[in-house]
Amino acid sequence: MVDLTPLRRHLLLATLTTLALSACGEDEGVDSVLSTESDTDTDTDTDTDTDTDTDTDTDTDTDTDTDLARMCDYSLPDGREELHPESFDWPEEVFLCEDAVDVRCPVLTQETAPAWIEGVLDFSEGSIGAYARVTPTCGPDPGRIDECCYNFHFEPLIAVGRPFVAEGRARTAEVVVSAPWGPLSSSLNDALRALPAPLRAELEAHWVRTALTEHASIASFATFTLDLLQFGAPSELLLAASEATRDEVRHAADAFAIASSLAGEGRAPGPLDTHGAVAHPTLRDAALAAFSEGCINETLAAALAGEARDRAVHPGLDLILRGVADDEAGHAALAWRFVAWAARRDPSLLNGCAELLAQADASYAAREAQPDEGPSASCASWGVLPTALETEVARRALREVVAPCLEALMGEVV
Repeated sequence: MVDLTPLRRHLLLATLTTLALSACGEDEGVDSVLSTESDTDTDTDTDTDTDTDTDTDTDTDTDTDTDLARMCDYSLPDGREELHPESFDWPEEVFLCEDAVDVRCPVLTQETAPAWIEGVLDFSEGSIGAYARVTPTCGPDPGRIDECCYNFHFEPLIAVGRPFVAEGRARTAEVVVSAPWGPLSSSLNDALRALPAPLRAELEAHWVRTALTEHASIASFATFTLDLLQFGAPSELLLAASEATRDEVRHAADAFAIASSLAGEGRAPGPLDTHGAVAHPTLRDAALAAFSEGCINETLAAALAGEARDRAVHPGLDLILRGVADDEAGHAALAWRFVAWAARRDPSLLNGCAELLAQADASYAAREAQPDEGPSASCASWGVLPTALETEVARRALREVVAPCLEALMGEVV
């Protein structure tokens, strides 16, 4: 089993170093809002941020009552029939209505939607949030006088690597038959082509999914870079984000090259829909997204790539997976550095981080209790871990790496 101690130390060092630099005023020139000279100044800045958030919420209310309401689709599956606790097989979109209790229906957000759904369906607290990230896509519908009606988009929380999210949905391109994105060593190419056809087909499906995910991560880092620019992050974070983007291009190229070898013909990404991709509206939103996508998902990606590397039987694949594990650890460290920087400005966001960590752990615990067949055992030698092993490594990474890093961060900031 992969040793997670070096990863934990690496991420702790990155997090606490950022806090130390911030506390010493190393980034005062970048963010003039932060002041270490007076507690009164800090409190005033916090109030100013709160006013900004209030304005944003007001705008959201207006949009929800007009544009989003007109987009509501009541032909979607009914949430009362389709949503079941302890199930991974939820539809991507549902509609759900409840009798109006007050004159005005609540305006739901990603943070408040799970609790509202749990109340409507009489689920136990946390049962929705443990399985999926819920985004209200329209509602409340002003045309429904006696009911509060909404459309919801569900995105499974069990994810590895940094997803590209636009308009509340994770997006990837479609795979196309084309010249492969990147080269592959002749030795590894020959070894892959010599595998039995059923095993090649199983591996190809995995490596195509991996390639499309890595390709989408390029766009994800572009959005993250917009967040860094929008909130005045230090230059070293921008440089690290630029380097991470190049890493993801290389990861995607390697994965497409492996998939192409397994398929016997070129595999490449088609166009990626980037419509609606914008920076997050508040620093808190950006930090929570970075925690989920970077501190959690990229940490898991580093741990799982390390486990896959240890089981790889070909030196060429070992080299690729070793590079992925190292790069993903660096990407996770970048996310921790940004969250630490943001937490100096808004310590309350760490409570949201703790909730996201609890949701991720609950998701993997539920997956552990209801394992699926997953990849065959033979796939483990070629970079594809069995579901049970992947779940075990992920839970260990959450407990032994992510949780201690967050605890250390909360101890320094709160």
